Amino acid sequence: MATFQSGFENGFGETDLYEDIAPSFFYGIKQRDKDKRAQALEQIYKTVEIWASRKNEEVAKKLFVEHLPTMLRLSVECPLEDVRTAFTRIVTMLKESGVKVPNVIHPAPSSFSRERLNMSILTFLQNTFVSGVSQLEETSSAIFVEAFINQLRVPRLIQLLGYHPKYLQCFLRTHNFLMRGDGPLPYPDRHYIAIMAASRHRCSYLVSMQEKEFLEQNGDPTWLLGLNHIPTKLRNLLTLNKLLAHQPWHVRADTYKNLLVGPDSFSLGELAHAIVIMTHYHVLASFALGCGVNPEIDTPQGNCYEDVSQIPAFCYQGNPALGVIGSPSDSEVTDSDIVFSPASSSPAYVINKTEKFFDTTCVMTNGVETSSCSLMKTLDSVKDINFDPELETKEAMDREFHESRSVSDLDFKQPTSPLLTPQDLMKYLIDPKYGHEDIESNSALKDGEYSWEDHAFPLIDRLYSDIGYLLDEKFTLAYTLTYNKVGGQEDVNTQGFRRAIWNYIQAIKGIRHDDYNYREVNLVLDKHFKTYIRMVACFPEQITQFDFLGRIDSLRLEFSEKIHINMIVLEARLQAELLYAFRALMKYMKQ
Repeated sequence: MATFQSGFENGFGETDLYEDIAPSFFYGIKQRDKDKRAQALEQIYKTVEIWASRKNEEVAKKLFVEHLPTMLRLSVECPLEDVRTAFTRIVTMLKESGVKVPNVIHPAPSSFSRERLNMSILTFLQNTFVSGVSQLEETSSAIFVEAFINQLRVPRLIQLLGYHPKYLQCFLRTHNFLMRGDGPLPYPDRHYIAIMAASRHRCSYLVSMQEKEFLEQNGDPTWLLGLNHIPTKLRNLLTLNKLLAHQPWHVRADTYKNLLVGPDSFSLGELAHAIVIMTHYHVLASFALGCGVNPEIDTPQGNCYEDVSQIPAFCYQGNPALGVIGSPSDSEVTDSDIVFSPASSSPAYVINKTEKFFDTTCVMTNGVETSSCSLMKTLDSVKDINFDPELETKEAMDREFHESRSVSDLDFKQPTSPLLTPQDLMKYLIDPKYGHEDIESNSALKDGEYSWEDHAFPLIDRLYSDIGYLLDEKFTLAYTLTYNKVGGQEDVNTQGFRRAIWNYIQAIKGIRHDDYNYREVNLVLDKHFKTYIRMVACFPEQITQFDFLGRIDSLRLEFSEKIHINMIVLEARLQAELLYAFRALMKYMKQ
């Protein structure tokens, strides 16, 4: 920062000046000590003030392009109040100096929150993040601050997980170990593998974040031009990535042959690391799309110079986390049947459509039983069902498993239209039309044949030390975490509800638990709920605001409860992918 001032004073050339300051301009505020942050913030203010006085010079213009979006983000989305206040002051000073400052398109972490439709964007932000930090458990505040100090941001996906601080702590332990801890893969490779994985579900939100991290880890910028520019070793992962993302049951021992043999081969440890990264980002894409995570403020999709009231005109197609913005000509297809997301429609339209959905799915008020009350009764009745696998006939168990997976009564069918994909994601994809297709019930993998506890967990931890324990901790917490409430109803034993979600998602992915009574799935989960969580697990790129607000709102769930549901879906799907991946790898190792 001081270099910038002395640069003007000493007449440094514009190119030298720009390159000298750009990489570390904001590093001074990554301090736990408030006094040290205050010194850094004051220095930043003075430096930006000089930029503003020279706003018409090319070097200043370049620096504003580089840093103004970050300043805007820090003014509204930093967990440290002193930093937030300081950058609000800087943004105000710039506006008064005649510098054109962009507007925040989506201040809220998610476009799918019902509250967003009834409040101004600023009010929603204050209620859910800025003041919400102190309203959540204190650990959320500490986690947000730690994330900011480490990354200079609290990613919006992390903000949403902050509704469940115990899980967030566990999640970050695994995530940080996987992407930043000791491990066999080089850091740039980790982030590029994450880019390839998130691209399978067209999740621009995650791809753009990982592109940034890839460059910050000194990754080769030419790799971001597309798959033709990456090493053969990474390109060899593409088929495995495709299978794991959409039809993991097709991963076979011979899938690994070209990955483990030859001059561009992986070691077993490197391959285990790569598999966990790919599956981790497949399910993070499901979560981000399932929750309608908005673009980060300092990305091109997160800010604009137009009037914020004109945001619906941008028309995100399908989901804000997809990042498909503008005209269809910017994408791989121009199918006239593709429907614009209700997320880009007017708030009144979405509310009216959602309320109409409630009229046909939910009975409530004036003494009439609510759906959440009905669920409580169902959960109580499920506890009374006697189920002993030893006493059940194979035919009966097969029938119940098949019926739990049936899509005949769901209100969402297999997509037939081509998926709208931004051109900047097409460069990371092979076989873009390849997607989920249901596995036959009789081909399911029974946990007695290959389970997480007895088989996958020990193998993963042997090949990539410590990650097995971190994953196991996360699975257990996601499966058992409860607040003993559903949709405003207190003192609810939610075990049957959580178990039905977990086992239904794994059943869709072809994993069968013979000690579970699959009749519970259709007793506990109605068709609208099953439709939504199936979409999150298999077709997250198809989810819209209406799916989030309407399909699972017959229970009148709070926003944080929907986040919790998506967490369970995330972990159930992750475990299923890992089971198939490491079962095939174990077979290969035994050959």
